[in-house]
Amino acid sequence: MSATTGNEPFREIEVQIASRERRTLAITAIISAGIILGAIALLAVTYWTLSDLNAQLSAAQQRLEMVRTDLEGSQAKLAQVDAARKESEASYGQVKAALAAAETQLAQQRQEAERLRAQLADSNSKLEALTAQIRESADLTRYLHPIDFADAKNLYNTAPQLGDLLARILSLKDRNLPFNFANRPDVGFTSPGFAGYVLQELRRLPAGAPDAALRTLPSATEPQLGDVILYETGFALFYLKDHNGAPFVIGMTPKGVAALDPDFRVRRTGVLRTDLGRR
Repeated sequence: MSATTGNEPFREIEVQIASRERRTLAITAIISAGIILGAIALLAVTYWTLSDLNAQLSAAQQRLEMVRTDLEGSQAKLAQVDAARKESEASYGQVKAALAAAETQLAQQRQEAERLRAQLADSNSKLEALTAQIRESADLTRYLHPIDFADAKNLYNTAPQLGDLLARILSLKDRNLPFNFANRPDVGFTSPGFAGYVLQELRRLPAGAPDAALRTLPSATEPQLGDVILYETGFALFYLKDHNGAPFVIGMTPKGVAALDPDFRVRRTGVLRTDLGRR
């Protein structure tokens, strides 16, 4: 056997090995190419996916920015609404306070109006009483009763309090006190006010409005010396007797302090007991 013939099996094996290596390389190359192409495709898909996600993220960020802007706008509007609410509450409080003040002022004005009405009614009543007194006493001069301090001295012998009473009245008469609703010694007196003032001076009545103090005296049926006789026209005159024993009444009239006959065409309405005639 020749040497060439002896190497042929090896060559065939080498050829087969080379052929297999080529196939293997080809397959490897194909697989590698497939892997590379797959990787490229995967990278492309990943890229496009990332691009899409990035676009979606950008859109989401834009929407978020819009939402944030809307939220800020809503917060600003809410702040405006809250400020307007607070301003409205403050205005409401001011209006409520002003309304309360107006109601208080209206109530005060109503009270003042009622007071003025009462004062007007009282003034009208006093004016009517004064008019009646003037009308009824227009001819009082016909009923004047002459007296002087001698009568006071004579009454002092009867009861010291009676003498003091007439002496005090005559002293006030000499001051020419006028008829006046003020019921003050520097201005003048009504008839009840004068009687109450004299009794207060003699410590027979408590301090206060003299006409009101006079009404605290007990009533009586028939007058005793020193008592106060009440007349229909509003006169309140002290009942006394002169040194001849003749009765008279004395006190404030529309013509000033005067002494009159007890019955001077005006009806009596009552008697107030003073107890000045007691010893």
